[in-house]
Amino acid sequence: MVVNSGGGGEDLWTSTDKLYHVVFCFSFTIVFNLLFSHHPLLRRSSLFMASCFSLLVGAAKEAADHFGYFNSSGASVKDGVADIFGVLLACSLLYLSNKLSSSRKSEIDDRTVTGVDLV
Repeated sequence: MVVNSGGGGEDLWTSTDKLYHVVFCFSFTIVFNLLFSHHPLLRRSSLFMASCFSLLVGAAKEAADHFGYFNSSGASVKDGVADIFGVLLACSLLYLSNKLSSSRKSEIDDRTVTGVDLV
């Protein structure tokens, strides 16, 4: 549902509000992933959980906008899309970071000597 009440301003894709949505959801995803990855039971699904929590925060902010708790132009589908883009950006960065660190770790493991050489 698109609600653009109050303010009379247009909800443009290029507005700074969309950048804020991307940055905040990106940041929340990174922070939640760091928190969840330290918990032994949540480590395997930390990225999924972080994404869900970040999207929940974004949805809660949009609901608050809809009900007028913030001085904004109201809830917008474009804000939700910007939230999803921020989460996807963070997920991509974290995925690539994990892949690079695991490939470096395997290179280090390949260099270690597993046996003992007698001279």
